[in-house]
Amino acid sequence: MSKHHIVIGDGLTAAEFATTKICNAGDTLSIIGPNINNLGRGVAYAQAPDNAAWKYAYLLNSPARSVDLAFSDWLNSDWISIEQSMVNRTPDWLLAAQPYVAIGEIASLNAPRELYGDFYHLQTIEKLALLEKSNVRVRRISAMVRDISVNAQQLKVHLDDGSTLAADSIDVATGGPQNQRIAGDNDERSFPELFGHETHIANALDANGTIIAIGASAAMLDLLRFCQSLQAESNLNFTAISPTGRTLEALRPGNTFTPATYELQDTYKRAEDFIDAIKHLQQQALNSGHNFYETRVGLRSLFLDKSVNEFVPNIKEARKVARPLFRHFEGGTRDSIDDFHRLEKLSRTNIIAGHVHKIEQTKAGASVHYTNETGELKQLKANVVVNCAGPGKENRFDALTTKMLEQQWISVCQQSHGLLVGDKGQTSIPGIRYLGPAVTSIGVTAQPVPLYDAFRLRRAVQQFNSR
Repeated sequence: MSKHHIVIGDGLTAAEFATTKICNAGDTLSIIGPNINNLGRGVAYAQAPDNAAWKYAYLLNSPARSVDLAFSDWLNSDWISIEQSMVNRTPDWLLAAQPYVAIGEIASLNAPRELYGDFYHLQTIEKLALLEKSNVRVRRISAMVRDISVNAQQLKVHLDDGSTLAADSIDVATGGPQNQRIAGDNDERSFPELFGHETHIANALDANGTIIAIGASAAMLDLLRFCQSLQAESNLNFTAISPTGRTLEALRPGNTFTPATYELQDTYKRAEDFIDAIKHLQQQALNSGHNFYETRVGLRSLFLDKSVNEFVPNIKEARKVARPLFRHFEGGTRDSIDDFHRLEKLSRTNIIAGHVHKIEQTKAGASVHYTNETGELKQLKANVVVNCAGPGKENRFDALTTKMLEQQWISVCQQSHGLLVGDKGQTSIPGIRYLGPAVTSIGVTAQPVPLYDAFRLRRAVQQFNSR
């Protein structure tokens, strides 16, 4: 008997659910998302308009080899055309890439995220075409899902146009957590995030305009590259305000790629003891000549075939590992971080340690109210302010994920504050699965860090869909 499977979402995770789902001839696979014609891109790998100054400006946080080995091979094989498409773009990605290109280390480049979107979208379309050749009916539906209902064990998906689709099974992959909100961050000169607001920000930021980024996350580095694409470096006036007053550490491959290896056999009663052991092994690797990037790759390798539970048997303690381990190993794009510090020496960028309370609109722009390191209340004015604070602990999600949390189909982990799903992504409703970057525990298996990187998200989906 034929079955109908629905995938909700149009980003990388949704595409992986769709292309690795085991379907039989006669089955129907429906993929639903607002940007379904760019399936696989989502927000992370979105396609900018051809005439946008910031096209190809945003870079992958990690070197290409850590995102997808097939992608780094694609970059290498298609390098001539990629190089041509990046000529005369600002900021000058080709100049930053040159030291690695000269030694044949294209896999070490932080490639434009849109290029990865090109690669993965094409790969997705090709895989769906193979499904269609095997007599699976593939439907791409451009819509938003308003709700999912369960009646008499029948699953129904309700679309924003009022129509309803019945399904035998559903995968929900609607993306990651949204930015934590700051009072006043959505006005004429202040913006709740960068992505999706680029045109409005560009219109508000003139050639000599000043800009404040709230937060020092990867989004702050994206905002810097956005400004570099619009303004001459001599006109940049860019300030970031974050609690630490520091940028992320650069993920900087050496001339040769030699990942660190962590030999760890012991078990630990407390999450803190396990994290200390990992930090000790990392320091040993650094002392032996590995760089920070290689120690991070070593950490991921450690957990390819092992779970946190093997080292921390108590599940509640194991679930405490994800956030602090993620913060300790969190890194950013080499090109952008290098540019930030180079421009800092020229007094074009600046980073301030402070806690932001609110944003107020002024005649010429906006004023950020914050408390500095010594507890003093301060104000800083700019033409434009953009919230780059990241999700924090608020766990703000899209409307569908929020409903699933309210209905207790999925839940928030009390230890990590990330999301909990069942084995192979199952929710509490049979036939409905969920996965997204905020997931920190799958079944009784604690994740070492939240599923923010593309490699681990895709791998998790592939494991869900394996027989």
